[in-house]
Amino acid sequence: MNSKQIFTAKAEKGLLTFSNKRELMDWLLENDNKPLLVSIERTTGVRSFAQNSALHLFFEQLAETLNSAGYTVQQILSKKMDMDWNGSSVKEMLWRPAQIAITKKTSTADLAKVGEIDDIYDHLCRHLGEKFGIETPPFPNDPTKIR
Repeated sequence: MNSKQIFTAKAEKGLLTFSNKRELMDWLLENDNKPLLVSIERTTGVRSFAQNSALHLFFEQLAETLNSAGYTVQQILSKKMDMDWNGSSVKEMLWRPAQIAITKKTSTADLAKVGEIDDIYDHLCRHLGEKFGIETPPFPNDPTKIR
């Protein structure tokens, strides 16, 4: 094994949790008494898996809300043929245009953990409320719970 090794860890409450503990232990045993350099790179700014799940659950919930209120894609976006909403159409036709206008980012994967999703959500809810009287679902705080 190479003496220069990179290990991935997550910092929580002042402790490092390594993703591949066996490989780390092997390296430490093989390199006993050698200096160890630790470099910390932060990945803040990228949304978590839970936030991604919540975002996509919101897309589905908003689609259900729009459909239940009787609004088709065409009525909201002034298109010609009536279609029902689904999570993908909410994401691509409502969320993404708002996201690009507000953040200049094209991918939801690039949204900051704090602030950007809330800002887009607030703008979208305000727009649907003012223009169509739609009361949007609250943003999911636990994406594992289906309503």
